[in-house]
Amino acid sequence: MEELKVDKAKQTLDAGKSLAWAGAIIGWISGRIVGAGYVAGLIGILLGIALSIFGCYWWAKGKGRSPAFMLWGVLAPIGFLGVALLKNKNKQPEEKHG
Repeated sequence: MEELKVDKAKQTLDAGKSLAWAGAIIGWISGRIVGAGYVAGLIGILLGIALSIFGCYWWAKGKGRSPAFMLWGVLAPIGFLGVALLKNKNKQPEEKHG
């Protein structure tokens, strides 16, 4: 049962990282479009920021941390360093030595 919890936390952690980076990339690409004056670019930037924040939420949750750490997503991609350096507070399964 304990291993199932750890596996779920690992999946949440990995999904959060992927989502945060996807948001940063979408925001960066959309920023290039805004330079040309497109409304779609502005919408893309907002979507990218939202995805980065939501990704940081899942990333912090996967580490067993407070949802408040999701605010690092606003500083994407530099803010990802803040989440990445958080210590993992989830219980690790005891290693079985045979």
